[in-house]
Amino acid sequence: MLNTENKVKSDYRSGWLWYAYDPDSCKILAFHIGKRNDSACKTLMKKLSHLQIDSYRTDDWKSYKKNIPPQKHIIAKAKTTHIERHNRDFRTHLKRLCRETVCFSKKDVCTMEL
Repeated sequence: MLNTENKVKSDYRSGWLWYAYDPDSCKILAFHIGKRNDSACKTLMKKLSHLQIDSYRTDDWKSYKKNIPPQKHIIAKAKTTHIERHNRDFRTHLKRLCRETVCFSKKDVCTMEL
């Protein structure tokens, strides 16, 4: 079980997308959009309370230490590679949606296969 957050920005406001990610099933178990503070972490933990989770793998952020039971909390940057890759792919996907140009191929072969 990985538990982390991803920053979401726009022109008029910014916030954090908090989510819990299961690397075995590659599924997002719960999410919360809010500030990067203790109450947002608590909200996500409440959403996960009905699940039976063996361990939480996070970085060394203070709010995780306050809200995750110590016996289930694993702090190691090496253990968060799945979620970091997921964050990178998510940011790349969002950037593609925001591009101002439309890229396409002029070759007939590409358009005919669609």
